[in-house]
Amino acid sequence: MGVITGLLASSSIEIVVTLLSVIFMVWYLVVTIASLGAVVRRLHDTDRSGWYILIGLIPLVNLVLLYWIFIVPSKEVGETRWG
Repeated sequence: MGVITGLLASSSIEIVVTLLSVIFMVWYLVVTIASLGAVVRRLHDTDRSGWYILIGLIPLVNLVLLYWIFIVPSKEVGETRWG
């Protein structure tokens, strides 16, 4: 209720900025979730667990993740543990 009251008391410029901020945050969340899903799918294609995505949080070690994503070729369909 406080958000609605705050929006009603704000100027029109502040309302537009707030709405654009909310739209950007939703867009960012959707793109982030889709990107994580694509990386997990790529790791599965190289016969690695999706949990390896957490390597990306470690500085310099995340280069291994980039190597797996961009350099290592995919296995044939049915050869991986994930089908």
